[in-house]
Amino acid sequence: MNRTSAKKKFASVIVRSYNRLEACVELLQTLFTQDYDNFEVIVIEQSTTRPPETVKILQLMEQREPRLRVIQTPPLGPAGARNLGCRKAEGEILLFIDDDDLPADKFWIASHVANYSDPDIIGVNGRDIYEENEHFNYKYSHWAHKHCCRYNMLGYAHCYARLNERVEGVDWLRGGNSSIRKKYVELAGEWDERMEDHEEHSFSLKLKKVLKHPERIVFDPGPTVLRRNWLPGGLDRRNMAPKKIYWNHFRHYHVVIAKYMKARFMVFLPFYPFWILGLTIRYIWDDSRLYQSVTGKLLATLNTLLCSPYWYFKSWWKLFRGN
Repeated sequence: MNRTSAKKKFASVIVRSYNRLEACVELLQTLFTQDYDNFEVIVIEQSTTRPPETVKILQLMEQREPRLRVIQTPPLGPAGARNLGCRKAEGEILLFIDDDDLPADKFWIASHVANYSDPDIIGVNGRDIYEENEHFNYKYSHWAHKHCCRYNMLGYAHCYARLNERVEGVDWLRGGNSSIRKKYVELAGEWDERMEDHEEHSFSLKLKKVLKHPERIVFDPGPTVLRRNWLPGGLDRRNMAPKKIYWNHFRHYHVVIAKYMKARFMVFLPFYPFWILGLTIRYIWDDSRLYQSVTGKLLATLNTLLCSPYWYFKSWWKLFRGN
């Protein structure tokens, strides 16, 4: 797409930052070298640990860079921080990037905004890489293309964000390396601030209800970010205990999917305890940093299997209590 015509649109880049001030400063330095001249950056800074030297650098950046606004606030959670950033944004197009990510090239903003020369494109998901100059491709690329950013029959959100192919008409908008027309945030309503995880989906399912054919969300491999998920700070999901991961999945299916996919939820309700258990065990083996050895993973898996009936009934009790 023509990047020159895209420069006419004013974009707001929203950065959620939590206990990663040094990484946030590095991200801002990268953003202000972008080959795009019509944007602002809004940082929702929620850190509880603020190194004085880094704070000083951030303050100097804000003084010297008129396109930067830093809004310091107590921790708001993932959805709350995004909502505040959207309310403060003045751009027609909203771009989302977290403080542990970096644009992979100087065309990240331009690549996102170029999509909006098509008036029927409402939102854009970009591509993730985990190493600089990465040339990754999924083993089953046809499957990845078919399921990229789509929900399965249980309401599970497939991602496949490392895909190097464009996909039209995907189901959901990711939390990071994504963008949307601001007026559609206002039409669909904001992100659900009760959700500590999976907060993208309540918004995405509301957004689907207001889109009219041929309006759509796309996956575009052009705007690429380097995911630095090894950095400390943030919500640190990879160091969460399996019990917390189980609860996050339970609440996602029994609050969000139950509300926005009611018929599907009722049909598959008997299967959800096993599905959530499987997702929790997969987290232990694939994503968790708590268990580095095979023995540790096996013990954590056994503990999860033994405790999951109790966790299941306790999760229902927490829902009934209004949590």
